Amino acid sequence: MKKMFSRGIKISPVVNGSVEIRVDSHVVIQNEDDDMNGVTGIFKGHFINDRNEYRSLIVLDENNRNFYTAPETVFLIENKG
Repeated sequence: MKKMFSRGIKISPVVNGSVEIRVDSHVVIQNEDDDMNGVTGIFKGHFINDRNEYRSLIVLDENNRNFYTAPETVFLIENKG
């Protein structure tokens, strides 16, 4: 019988480890399971919510509203030129 360990384990999210997203960067939300998929905005930082979960704050381009999403769904829009 396998023993399940649940105490003393801390899981930390990995936030797009290969690309650093800086505050005020233009980003896109990529989450095919969400109606916000493909929406763009300005990244304002990572925060911990009242459930102790990391969330990224995006100010949406389309309506200038705040939107919190999982950090792993936020990707930098690279400027071409």
